[in-house]
Amino acid sequence: MTHEHAEISCSLSPDDAASQAERLTDLRHQAIAAESLETGAALTFGTELADQVEEFASREAECCGSFLSIETIRTDDAVRLEVTSENPRPPDDRRHVRN
Repeated sequence: MTHEHAEISCSLSPDDAASQAERLTDLRHQAIAAESLETGAALTFGTELADQVEEFASREAECCGSFLSIETIRTDDAVRLEVTSENPRPPDDRRHVRN
């Protein structure tokens, strides 16, 4: 599943944004691998989290899909979440991949 981007604007209310950030923090702590990409970040999870990861990606695409590309990739033994942007932050500010 891939979502492309255009103009930067988030449609979530402050409470919904906080809830989505909390979901990401919870998922991040369950990741089996984290990787900085040239234009974003990737997290890899066990397949038991595939539905949660895909739900997170879908919600994130609804609010931030105008400026982020969000993709989930399922394999037999893992699910990978990739979030990229044409205008990524410098590697020192990629808080989402840090544990």
